[in-house]
Parts: sequence; C-alpha cells; structure tokens
Amino acid sequence: MGRIESGILEDTFIADAQKVVKTIGLLSIFGSSETSLDRNSLVEYCRCALGIDNANEVVRELERVKVIRYATYKSQYILFEGTDINIEAELLRAATMVPTPSATVDELKDYVKPRIASASAAFYEKGTPRYFSFIVLNEPEAKVPDGDIDGFCELIFPLEDGCIEQVKSLSASSEEALLFAVFNNVSEIVKHLHEIKKLQYIAEKVAVDDQVAKREISNIQEFEKNCLNSALNDYLFDGSGNVTWIFKGNECQIRSKKDFNKLLSSICADVYSNTPAIQNELFNKQKLSSAISLAKSNLLDRILTYPDQPDLGFSENELPPEKTIYITLLKNTGIHRQDEDGAYVFGAPFDERVMEFWNACEGFVARTVDRPRKVSELIKILMSRPFKLKQGFIDFWIPIFLYIKQQDFALYGAAGNYVMGINREVFDLLWKHPGDFTIKAFSVSGVKLEFFRKYRQFLKKEDEIALSKDSFANTFKPFLFFFKNLNDYAKSTYKFSNPNVAKFRDVLANAVDPEKVFFEQLPESLGYRGDELDDDFIQDYLEKIRSAVRELNACYPELIKRIENRLVEKLGLPTDYESYKPILNARYAHVKKHLLTQKARSFLDRVLAPAETNKEFIERISSVVLDKQLYKLKDKEEEALLDNIIFLFYELDRYIGISEVVEENSDDTLYSFGLLNTNGVNEQQKTYRLPKPKQALVHQKMLEIEKMLSGDSNLDVCILLELLADKLKK
Repeated sequence: MGRIESGILEDTFIADAQKVVKTIGLLSIFGSSETSLDRNSLVEYCRCALGIDNANEVVRELERVKVIRYATYKSQYILFEGTDINIEAELLRAATMVPTPSATVDELKDYVKPRIASASAAFYEKGTPRYFSFIVLNEPEAKVPDGDIDGFCELIFPLEDGCIEQVKSLSASSEEALLFAVFNNVSEIVKHLHEIKKLQYIAEKVAVDDQVAKREISNIQEFEKNCLNSALNDYLFDGSGNVTWIFKGNECQIRSKKDFNKLLSSICADVYSNTPAIQNELFNKQKLSSAISLAKSNLLDRILTYPDQPDLGFSENELPPEKTIYITLLKNTGIHRQDEDGAYVFGAPFDERVMEFWNACEGFVARTVDRPRKVSELIKILMSRPFKLKQGFIDFWIPIFLYIKQQDFALYGAAGNYVMGINREVFDLLWKHPGDFTIKAFSVSGVKLEFFRKYRQFLKKEDEIALSKDSFANTFKPFLFFFKNLNDYAKSTYKFSNPNVAKFRDVLANAVDPEKVFFEQLPESLGYRGDELDDDFIQDYLEKIRSAVRELNACYPELIKRIENRLVEKLGLPTDYESYKPILNARYAHVKKHLLTQKARSFLDRVLAPAETNKEFIERISSVVLDKQLYKLKDKEEEALLDNIIFLFYELDRYIGISEVVEENSDDTLYSFGLLNTNGVNEQQKTYRLPKPKQALVHQKMLEIEKMLSGDSNLDVCILLELLADKLKK
C-alpha cells in the first residue's frame, strides 16, 4: 500500500488500485492454489464486485509499476515488490543455456518420496508383516527381497521406447514379489526438471544481487517441484493412465491406494503361499525387543524342563509373554499336545495352516541322509519364498524344531564334534552361530539293522526294540561317553598289546557321523571290511570290541604297575604295596630335609605321605618328577620318568644316617663313600644299599672276582677302584 501512495500512480488511480491490491492479497492468503485468475477474470471481478469502472486501466497501471504481476506458473495474479529482471524472458533465454535433462535415477532420486508400503490384508491373514520398498530405476531389475523387506515396487522411468514389453518379460519370468510401475508421463517429468534447472541457472547467474527476483524465482521453483512431485508420486494411484502397473507379466488396474494395498496382499498370497499362520506380534517380526528375547530364553527353559507337562507347566493364572507365544506357536497349532495315552508330547501340527511349513522343515532334515547340511541353510530356506519368515520368528522356531526332532538326526558343532543332547548352552550357540552347526539324518536298514541290534546287545540294551532315531542316538551315545570318560593317558597312549586298540580309540575320538562310525570306521579299525557284515563276523567283531574296551580301561593301571615294578626291582622291595610302603617310610624317615634340593624335598614328602593305595602313591611321586599329573604322561616320557624316580630314591639314600638305618633295618648293608684320583675325577659322596635278598649273590660274585685278582694287595685295590670309578660314571 505504501508503494501505491508513494506517487508512482496518478491520484485518480490510487483508491481503486488499493482495492485491487487488497483483493489479490486476500486471494493469495485464503484462495485455493488451484484457483485460476487471469486478466479478464480479475477485470470483470473488479468491475462487478468492487465497482471499478476503469478496472482494465487500473490493472494495467499496477502491472506497469510492478506492484502486481501475472504468475504464469500459478495462473493467477500475485503481489510483486518489483524488479528490473523479466523472469519470463530470462526463462526463454536460459532454455538455450541449460541442456534438457533426462529422467535418470540420479536426477529423480531427490524428488521421489522414499516410502515403505505394508500389505494389510496379508498381515491380518497370516500374522507376518509384509513390507514393500519403493525404488527408482530406469530399467527393471530382478531383485530378491531380503531382511525386513518382502517385496519391491520398482518405479521405472524409461529412457527409451519399448520399456513396457521389457518389464512384462522380466516380470513374467520372476518368482519374487516384484511389482513394477512404468511411468508413461516421462516427458512431463522432464519438462518440470528442466524448468527447475533453468530457474536455478537464473538465480545463480542473473539474479545475483536482486533479492526480489531471487524470492520470486524461489517461489516458481517451489511450484515446479510441487508439480514434479505430483507427477512422480500423486499419479501413482489415481488411475489416470500416467502409470502402468505390472505383476507377473500382466497389467494391473490401480485407481486408489486401497486398490494398491489389495494388490500387495494378493502378491504376498501368491509369492509367500506357504507362510504359516502365526498371529502374534510379540515375536512374528524382524527384530525382537529385549523383553521378548528374555521371553524366548524362558520359553526354551520351559521346553527343556517341562516338556511332558500341560502348557509346559505354566500356571493358569499367569500370562507372561512366553506363555502367549507358547499358546500361539505350539499349543494352538497342535505341536505340543496330549496324545491318545494322555501324555503331553511334541509332534507334527494338526493345523493345516502351518503344515506346509512343518513339512519343509522335516524335508530339510530328510535330505541330510546323504550329506550333512548347516542349520543356517534351513534358516535361509525359511527366510526365502514361499515362506519368507521374519528373523524374530526364526529365533524362536529353529531351536524349538531341532529340540523336537533331535532324535531324527545327529547334530555337530563348529569343530565337527557330535552334540550328544540339546541343552540351554546349545540353544544359545544355535542362536548366535547357526552356521557353526550341521545336522545329518540317520539311515539304517537291511544287514546294518541286524548289526545295529548286535551293538545294542553289546551295550545290554533291549535288542528287539524297533529301530527309531531315538534308539540309534541312544546306542551311539554310550560309545562317546566311554571315550569322553577315558583319562588323557588312555586317550593318547599307544602301549597296547594289539595296535588295533589305538585305531578303535581314535575312531571314537574323531567320530562325526554315527552311521559311518558304526558300520564303517569301527569295523575297519579292528581289521574288518564293510562287505564282511555277516553273523560270524559280527560275533567275532563284538568280541574284539570288548577286548579293545578292556585294554583302554586297563592301560592306565598297567602304567601304574610298570612304575611299581621298576621301583620294587631297583630298591629291592617286596612286591605288594602294603609291605613295601612301611619299609620306605622307615628307610627315609630320618633323612635331613635341609640337605636336599627342592625337588628332592618334594619327592621325600610324597614318599612319606600317607596313601591308601599303590595307585595314589605312584601318582604322587610321579607328579613331582613330571611337574604334572601322571595321567597326562606321554609314551615318550615314560622311560625318563622311571629313571628319574629311581635317581631320586638313590639321592635320598645318600643322606640317610647309616648307623640309624642299620639299627632299624639290620638285614640290609649300606655303603657310603666318595672317590678322588690324581686326574681330578671327583665322585661325590654316594650311598648304596645292599638288600638282604641279594647278599648271597654278592658273596658268590666276590669269590669269582677274588680268583681273578693278581694276589698283589696294592695292585688288586687299584684294579677294584678303577673298576668302581668306571661303574660310578654309568
């Protein structure tokens, strides 16, 4: 208003001009953006409604002084602050400077609204949320949905003709949930893109310092962006023909967002036809909350603890989330139910809506008969069509299914070790690292069946029991338990009377496939071939198993016996422990510990310590020599152990008070001496014991040696000393 009264208009126009300006201002505030107000309409309105007889002249004068202008992009008059730049003329000039863009992905990505559409009916029917992601492309792509995305709406902006036929061809060959939207109004989209770029050029190159022009250009840009947005987004669902929708090679009619959502649900029903109907939003989703993760752990604990209880032992009055999930997933489907005998068991569902899903899981297990497969492969199957289950559902289902069917297969861990039973620890590892676990189904028939029953006889199990996966697993487990309970020495030694015993043990140590172990590896370890499976062979073979088991159980006691025999022989002791232990206690009770080395002191403590059995005694003294438990002894260390034990006993003998010992053990003779000659050979003080049983032999040898001596006392003494010095070195 101030500009009108500033003298730019003649006084005769001012009052009418104010009315026109107010009208345009109010229209811009309260009018619809769809309102069209060209020059004729404005003049007619001013003449009829405002009583301005010379309305045409007033409007023309306002345009001349740039108070108002006709905005072509809005199809109406707007208030204008005034500028020397003719925007319409500059737009025509910019068309020669700014190249026409193409509707490429890079050009359009900032204008297409990122969106995710959910299939409502599919979710209501199956309980699994289904999400479709919109992506912008210039050509169709055969994408595969993964993760939380169940399908794609590919918005195709063709750069060449013939795109619809190309899309139909790819769509017809794809089995995935791919819905294509081919835009037919690309030329309109390109027009708006070009206008936006021209306006940007004018703002940057022409209206550099003209703030009024910049504001007007910004308004025009915003208008063009809105038009582009309508062309890109609003036309999708209006049925105007600007977009052609295609699924499975066929064109689809979409006239509203409701039609679009129905189509998405129809696609889900077609592509994910075997999705089980599990309607529980607590866990049937991609990511579990911390509360539901805890509920999963609680439910798995219930399954392990109360599998034979009604409702897994849940109280009727409580309804924690794990119970709700149990009711939905296990009870209502019939997977956990009461059988004809009244017992509560796990089994195949009776709900047809989950049967295809169950059969697929069982089919996966059945296909592992020939080769083991990773648990992660089953997860991949269930997370792909025709199931496409959510990760939260998988987190619950996989451990539960493997628990239910655990008697149908062997389960192996990351290192290939056989998992003898599914427990809480296995559940946790399965959830964290499913790719580390493999399963292999059992397959036993024909001659192997009879062989299997002989194994059960060997284990003193009921041999007429029907061969089930349960009986197979329970027959295999005792062999693994047997190996597991062997100590380290039995697991590593090769000191057996029959070398096949070590082969038998090593087969159990490396057991992976129970079927292969039973019918191939164990027979081969004991010298038999698979084609020798007949009755005579089986009886002989089982006897060899018994013999191998006996040797494995006896190898450690035999080690104890070998050490004891060497001790008895070298120290001249009685053969039974009850007799020689008191002798050792008496012999070494007076040794002065402060004269001993640290190892000798420890050894003496073990010798004198009370021990109930010879096994306990031998283990104690051996641990001092080895600096580890005797059962960890390796075969190559045994001879050194024997020598060092005897050496330490001889070391103790050096420090025995001879007079004290002779009084207490008068049957033995002790010698203690050192030897020094002119060559510097110095044999330190040593003590030697002559046990009573060997004294007669010594006397006999003395007579034989006496006959061989020269008769010269001095010479004979030197001969004996040289001989003694030589013996002391050995």
